[in-house]
Amino acid sequence: MRNSLKEGLSIHYKNKTLSPEKISVLMDAQKRFNWFSIDWRLGASLSIIIVIACTAMVFSFKQTSLHDRIAKEVRYNHRKGMPSEVLSNDYTLINEALDKLDFNIRQSNQLGANLVVIGARYCSIQGKIAAQIQLRHLKTGKRLTLYQFKAGDEVYEKELVKEETRIKIWKESDGMGFVLAEDIDPK
Repeated sequence: MRNSLKEGLSIHYKNKTLSPEKISVLMDAQKRFNWFSIDWRLGASLSIIIVIACTAMVFSFKQTSLHDRIAKEVRYNHRKGMPSEVLSNDYTLINEALDKLDFNIRQSNQLGANLVVIGARYCSIQGKIAAQIQLRHLKTGKRLTLYQFKAGDEVYEKELVKEETRIKIWKESDGMGFVLAEDIDPK
């Protein structure tokens, strides 16, 4: 009896078919389901790629050394050639005029005797208030820019070239940071 019931059901359903409208509705539903699956996978893949890219960008920013960030900022400001707010070669007059600095501008021990101060202005280096001091080389007439700021605990001692600008960074024993920028002639 069991076989006859099974055979009867099989014969009954073999003779049944769906209408073309029902088949069309089911085919459309299957297409929508497949597109949803593809879109979901694509969206998830794109999200993962975006997260990886953002992480890489943050990591690469943090990997940029303090020296490189300072050099890039100094090069930009040196090339911009903003005029001095105080035109003087006297450190006492410059310090009186730039009274918002929390340090006194002074001659660095590492500067040669051939450099003379021609003026100064306020600026900042990596968010710290600084002095931008314009210098002129007595023999060549070349303009150099010296930056002076209160240095942090980081080690400042580097000389590098950024796009035709030589940049020397150092810290002296009293904790003052200096950066000297000068244009170099292209070869």
